[in-house]
Amino acid sequence: MPSSTFAGRLAAASVCAAFASLSFAQAATIVRPVHGISQAAPSTPSITITAEQRALLLEEATPTAGKTLWHKALAGFTDIHDFSGPDGQYPQGALLQGLSGSLYGETQQGGANALGVLFKSGTTAQTTTFTTTHSFGAAGDGATPSGGLRNVIGDVAIAGYLYGVTTAGGANGDGAIFRVDASGNESVVYSFTGAADGANPTGRLIAFVDGNYYGTTSAGASGYGTVFQFNPFKKTLKTLHAFTGGNDGGYPLAGLSIAVKGYSLNGNLFGVTSFGGSLGNGTIFAISPSGAFASIYAFGSAPDASSPGTELVPDCNGKLYGTSANGGTAGVGAVYETDVNGHETILHDFPTDGLGNYLTGANPLAPLSINYATGILYGTASQGGDVATGADGVVFKLDPSKPIASNFTVLHTFGGADGYSPSGKLIVSWDGNLYGTANIGGANGVGDIFGLPIQ
Repeated sequence: MPSSTFAGRLAAASVCAAFASLSFAQAATIVRPVHGISQAAPSTPSITITAEQRALLLEEATPTAGKTLWHKALAGFTDIHDFSGPDGQYPQGALLQGLSGSLYGETQQGGANALGVLFKSGTTAQTTTFTTTHSFGAAGDGATPSGGLRNVIGDVAIAGYLYGVTTAGGANGDGAIFRVDASGNESVVYSFTGAADGANPTGRLIAFVDGNYYGTTSAGASGYGTVFQFNPFKKTLKTLHAFTGGNDGGYPLAGLSIAVKGYSLNGNLFGVTSFGGSLGNGTIFAISPSGAFASIYAFGSAPDASSPGTELVPDCNGKLYGTSANGGTAGVGAVYETDVNGHETILHDFPTDGLGNYLTGANPLAPLSINYATGILYGTASQGGDVATGADGVVFKLDPSKPIASNFTVLHTFGGADGYSPSGKLIVSWDGNLYGTANIGGANGVGDIFGLPIQ
């Protein structure tokens, strides 16, 4: 059985250190108005990490270490796989990519029991093959997976088990944590009870350097969700914080994130809530592995972001980036940046053209992704885009080192047949491509996997 220890995964991932010394140039800070309220994070010692660990944490990975790639960049937007129902439907959450190039993901519905599947797919730049590796929904199993799979902290499937969560199912019907091995054998390793441990996890798990996985539930306990620590060896769970819906926020819908500056890993984990806070529009929070907690930013009113529901993505310089599907001047979302003490600024506000069209997109439902070689962010919006194409969502890139007027570019507008309402985190692949999923649309109307070249 593959090793599931962090040390074992780290040793297996030594090849991923090739980009460890990369750090993109950070432009002078662009001063922008702050619309909410920030405060300091819990005082937690930072952790010095090695080049191999930084490569692992920041997804700086290549299986070829500069050699000629056996796969290639795509010529343009490519529909890789159209879901049909029995093989899954409504894909969401983050994809993982194995060192062989294969993609791993999940759908919320479809499969043998209509309660979601795990899948493995090749890419058009590789060899396009697709396999449904597990159907959720059997007695005691989880149901309706959410957030995406996790192996190590980045988006690379390297060794050992993959871990994920389901919003329902498990022994008590309140959701579950599951793991799956390299052969696709899935098992539930923890069932939520809806009591002090929470219920209905929706965000992706994150592995920390202490060997534990951390995550959130959107319900249970006090009714507003929790932050938890899961020990994968003992299969035990500890609630670190139960939200109250007050100044600490409530209803966290996303997983947790790290903050890295050079070779220093912040001792806290960072997340968002979609409700509450001192201004009522959600929060950014920091929490230590021992449970020390602080709401470091309270989202305000327009033009600020509002009610965020996606995990934050770190850069190499201690900043974190996120999206909200609400807020902004037009009320359809924003892209924002924060530091570890909640100094938040808006990087892109999805505007209307005055005719009800959102040409740069609207309502982003997925976390951002980052190319660590360039510092450029990539993401999707679930609606909007070029009206002539269909305005069914967009893929975009954003350069945070540039002024607002020139930092944002739409790379693709969906038209329905090629997908509709993308809501999963993109993969920035070493083969020169972006890979993602559209939640609906495609040839059969229930979603697809797509790729397009990195630009």
